[in-house]
Amino acid sequence: MAYGRLDVYWPDGKFETFSLEDNSISVGRSSGNTIALDTDTISRYHVSITLEDQRVFITDMDSANGTYVDGLRITSNEPRELRGGEEVQIGHLRMIYHAIEDIPTLPMSPIQEDTNKITKEAVPFTMQVRDPPIAIPPGSHTSTEIKLTNTSDETQVYNVELESVHPEWFRVNRPQLEVDAGQTASILLSVKPVRRSESTPGIYTITIKISHLDDADAMLTAEVNTTILGFTGFGVALASQRLSPNEPFRLHMHNQSSVPMPVTVSARSKDNALRFGITAPQITLGPGQRQVIQGEIKPVSRNYIGGDREHPFTLLVRSRDNAGFLMPVGATYTERALFPAWAALTILAAGLGIIVLLILAVVLVVNAPDPNPEITAFNVQSTTVMQGDLITLDWDVTDADSLVISVDGEPILDDISPEPSTVNLTSDEYEGAVVIGLEAINGDNSDEQTVAITVERPLTVEYFEVLPTVLVRHTVETMSLRWRVRGATNTRVDGLIGFSTTTTVDPSYGAEGEVTVPGIAEDNFTITLIGTDVAGNTVESVVNIDVIVPECTPDTELILFASPDGSSNVVSTVQQDIRLVVDGRDDSGAWLRVQLPGGVNGWGARDILTCADFFSVDNLRIIEFTLVPEATPDVVPASDDGG
Repeated sequence: MAYGRLDVYWPDGKFETFSLEDNSISVGRSSGNTIALDTDTISRYHVSITLEDQRVFITDMDSANGTYVDGLRITSNEPRELRGGEEVQIGHLRMIYHAIEDIPTLPMSPIQEDTNKITKEAVPFTMQVRDPPIAIPPGSHTSTEIKLTNTSDETQVYNVELESVHPEWFRVNRPQLEVDAGQTASILLSVKPVRRSESTPGIYTITIKISHLDDADAMLTAEVNTTILGFTGFGVALASQRLSPNEPFRLHMHNQSSVPMPVTVSARSKDNALRFGITAPQITLGPGQRQVIQGEIKPVSRNYIGGDREHPFTLLVRSRDNAGFLMPVGATYTERALFPAWAALTILAAGLGIIVLLILAVVLVVNAPDPNPEITAFNVQSTTVMQGDLITLDWDVTDADSLVISVDGEPILDDISPEPSTVNLTSDEYEGAVVIGLEAINGDNSDEQTVAITVERPLTVEYFEVLPTVLVRHTVETMSLRWRVRGATNTRVDGLIGFSTTTTVDPSYGAEGEVTVPGIAEDNFTITLIGTDVAGNTVESVVNIDVIVPECTPDTELILFASPDGSSNVVSTVQQDIRLVVDGRDDSGAWLRVQLPGGVNGWGARDILTCADFFSVDNLRIIEFTLVPEATPDVVPASDDGG
């Protein structure tokens, strides 16, 4: 029986899937592997996948190019556990591991601490939900469990509906189900985002609506959040594998991932016989973006007499993410001689004197000193760049064979052609003041100029944490907030007016802040973090706060009094095991106030009530209650005459 599945994605778009059944599986390019993959970018025996005690591990077998799991390189010969949904990268192959579970029934696992219990007055059922346990990349899957409890006295049929921006990613296994009175049923919510470049990474909210089949107004609504990761992958191809003289190469590039892909394009030739001019050696491709990179090729030394010469060369495309994958593309450049062989014979026949003169002229040219190169202009399109945008440079250079571009004194592009006279650099790795240098070289002579730019950080919410995100109505609770907004000069928090707080929150903070706020919540509300930069740009992050009601159940018949003393008028009696909503306690804590239909309240003894464990009775708000003594009638003494 298979315990997993391995999906393999090739750069040309080909897709393969392999079932994992053996306890030990090897992957590599050799035919001796359990899974043999025909590509020179991986080792003969690259990784192994093993099943041990119902746990799955992947191990890099000391491969040349390494193994990456979710973008991070794993240590050779050290097993790394796979739980399902991981993206494994070897060579230029992307692989997704899927765990397979063959479970005929849904187990009723206990609700974890991060589970939200949803209740509503006059709705005779409850719902418990939790966020999916792991973040996944598109093409993988995860799931979470919804528990539905029928609190009525009759069997009921329920409808389950989902709402989200990508409804095709989410489904439930039981869109309609029947639950007996007092019973709890499980619903499995499956999450499987489509592996496409437009599947943007981020946090996605799924709204779950459960209602009675015969009464649509009896409905509970909850939200769960699932984190979708980005995935990487790109493809490259040359328009022509054989290039003739003066024919530029055209390199087609395709970012097949869901995240921006910064790449660097360089070139090599055997014995360094060719010089390359690449129009855009550094670019960043957006998700799904295609782009053609063009460049020119020139031989370092000319072939003056004889036949054609062929120069093999390789274009190297390297991703500048954590994986740093290298994609080589080979081709051939044909160089034609300036004079064919028959022309040489004609020249010889014309006379040795002419040949001697030509040789002398060539010697003079070869021995002539190299002219001094000169940079007449070196400009940057903008001296202020947001981190992640392109830095566009242009120049005018004379008498130079090659150029070197450096950033803060460190060369990043060398031996590039002076033509074309422009280049784009990515700014992802830089911040603050940056000095870009251009050096023009001709033999032993050089000229150099620099330009200064400022790379500013974009306005980004790095984190906004609010705990807890579920509060209990009528109880005194404390919320903790902490945040950081990169690039902000000030931040503020809005929405705490929905939390009846006795603490005044500062109207403004710096780029980061932390605050603890006590208060009492009565209804659902939202908290909004707003960050502002020096230019007045703003960014927001919103957290939804859910408020649920505190409930208690009498252990025996409960008598409710008009006041918390046990001697006042009886308001009502409640039978055992009936769930009641409480909204406060007296100062002593011996009495709890119960909400009854019609806006009537009554006081019940605390020691008869068992309350839900998601709140503390001691945290209920204190309701001041003053006992009014009964009036005593005036006594008039009798007169002596008995009148």
